Amino acid sequence: MIGQGWDAVLVLPVDESGALDDPLVRELTQDTGAGRLLSTNLLSVLVTDDGQALIGAVTPEYLQSLAGS
Repeated sequence: MIGQGWDAVLVLPVDESGALDDPLVRELTQDTGAGRLLSTNLLSVLVTDDGQALIGAVTPEYLQSLAGS
């Protein structure tokens, strides 16, 4: 867990079994160049190519900045 309160982001390891190549996942997410991003008004989820999932009630840009650090 990174941060506290509304800025908290959960970081989890992800099984790299090719789930990101699923057509439904591709339809529901955006390519960020370093992973896949799902963003709603309430929640953002970034699954990185290096096997992390970052999940939080934060902006997609915030997740991407955390993933790059």
